[in-house]
Amino acid sequence: MSLSNRLLYKKDVSCSSVYVLANRAKGWSREYHLVPRVRGPSPSLHDHTTRSLKYSHESIPKKKKEPLSRLGGRELDLRGNAASPSMRITSRSIVRAAMRAQGAGAGMASGSGSQPSSVAARKAALRAEMKKRLKSLSQEESRSESASIAGTLLGWSAFKSASNVGLYVSCPKLKEVQTDDLLEACLRENKAVFVPKVDGEGVMRMLKIERPSDLAPEPPYGIPEPGELDTAGNPRAEATEEGLDVLIVPGVAFDDRGRRLGRGAGYYDRYLASYQARRRRPLVAAVCFSCQVVEEVPCEAHDMRMDAVLTPGEVLFGEGAAE
Repeated sequence: MSLSNRLLYKKDVSCSSVYVLANRAKGWSREYHLVPRVRGPSPSLHDHTTRSLKYSHESIPKKKKEPLSRLGGRELDLRGNAASPSMRITSRSIVRAAMRAQGAGAGMASGSGSQPSSVAARKAALRAEMKKRLKSLSQEESRSESASIAGTLLGWSAFKSASNVGLYVSCPKLKEVQTDDLLEACLRENKAVFVPKVDGEGVMRMLKIERPSDLAPEPPYGIPEPGELDTAGNPRAEATEEGLDVLIVPGVAFDDRGRRLGRGAGYYDRYLASYQARRRRPLVAAVCFSCQVVEEVPCEAHDMRMDAVLTPGEVLFGEGAAE
């Protein structure tokens, strides 16, 4: 296509942003209003399963042709940069491109002018952004989404068939998906449940528990952990000894290619590397709130990838993972 469609940022309208898809040669344009995805059915919003973005778009055809000179704004390609010839734009890519542009605009507004160049800087910036998102999450939203995620996980065939499960124990202070009910459900279904036991900075084991009362809060965050001995006074079995079918992990942010941003201490990265030195890698899945799924998570070679990311009502499969 020598004379291509172009995506232009037009203006902000209340809580939404308007982007215009236009063809310079044919002189037509179409507005796309980006608005937060609403809960429940809505006839005016069309969800195009942009799984890494919590947005939908509404297409509004223009009643009459509007010359490009009147549209204003800047032309954007699919990465939010200056548009190039022969690019193709789809409804899904419009949402992705516009969201990238919004992110770039936010950076310029704050005075940064550009995205941080190093992976470490990008991780720090994303953690700061996710901290704001999670802070705005109400207790009711947290409970509701956690219950939905638990239902999704318990109904997932890969998890239903698992006998030995590694599961983190949630901590309200850390604003993560609550796993209390999930842990009890696994024990009721007679799954062997292994939970983290921290041994030092960045080092942990996964120990087997028989009941929720095996856990007690540990400083500094008050995260419940098992003791070294079971109720019979014997050392608790470790996951590296009995093996795991599925490992469920928390995190700060995820994308739909299975990339994960943790809190920076490296507990799960080190644990999985240590586990794989002894046994075959289990299926590794993350659970997260809707607001924790982003367009792209900056990643380094040592960062572990998820085979799946479970959100309320949906399972996102990482690159190369079998559904």
